[in-house]
Amino acid sequence: MRGGPGKRWLPRPPLKLPSQPPVTESTGILSVPNKDNGMQILMIISSADPEIKWNAVRFGNHLLNEGDEVTIFLNGPAVDLMEGDSPEFPIAEQAKLFTLSDGVLVG
Repeated sequence: MRGGPGKRWLPRPPLKLPSQPPVTESTGILSVPNKDNGMQILMIISSADPEIKWNAVRFGNHLLNEGDEVTIFLNGPAVDLMEGDSPEFPIAEQAKLFTLSDGVLVG
């Protein structure tokens, strides 16, 4: 018996951890609510694959159209965002639309 004779052991209550924003690790996206009932989205791109970069920026444009604040952080091999721009994956076109729509690119 824990605590000595005559004392009852009671389990501890669960720890209350500070609230943290949800992180989607597989996609590299962090989102938190903003003051205008939208979300503040941080997308992290760390791949040199043109299809991944193109789709990430397209998704950023979609989120901007939905009223969210979007920042794309380019990490490692993705820093050269325009590398791989082609008719199949028009990264430059999507990136231009993204920045003209008040999206933020950080590298």
